[in-house]
Amino acid sequence: MLKSLCAFLRHGPASPSGYGTIVISCYLYKTTGRQGHPYFPAALPSKHIYQSLPMRLTPLPCLFGLLLLGACSSLPDPAHDPYGTWVGKLVRDEGVCPTKNMSSLRIRGKDIVFNPGMTSAALHGTYQPGQQSYHAEQVDEGMNHTPYRQVFEGYPVGTAIGGNFTTPRCHAHITLTRR
Repeated sequence: MLKSLCAFLRHGPASPSGYGTIVISCYLYKTTGRQGHPYFPAALPSKHIYQSLPMRLTPLPCLFGLLLLGACSSLPDPAHDPYGTWVGKLVRDEGVCPTKNMSSLRIRGKDIVFNPGMTSAALHGTYQPGQQSYHAEQVDEGMNHTPYRQVFEGYPVGTAIGGNFTTPRCHAHITLTRR
């Protein structure tokens, strides 16, 4: 006498036509009437059968699953939890600004570090929990021994951090998203 044990497995993403593949894995066992395999005491494996069936992925369950996943994994508000690394590109308002590369803002503990356009300049500041603004600056010696001041002023905007970056030669704004 033969008994079967089947497992249904889904393999691969849906094709452009919307069909995926379901593989039905069946194990046929011969019953022996004596102790056989430790997990199937009265059965010994006889043969293994694979059968593929087309499966139509319906959009409604997929959409519901994505919405549920999105609701469960919403990002924390930077007004309440700004800690971490934030990235974005500077958008020049006027002057010469480092807009080619990404800029980053790191907030760890009470320290703030803003790196405009991934240049060698790093602006430092401190953060007080509960504060709704992020301030970092660096003052270097410029031409003719005049101070060259770089300032970043940030503020929470929804799930992002907006800000302004100013130097004597550059005025830019930025929107930073959590990385």
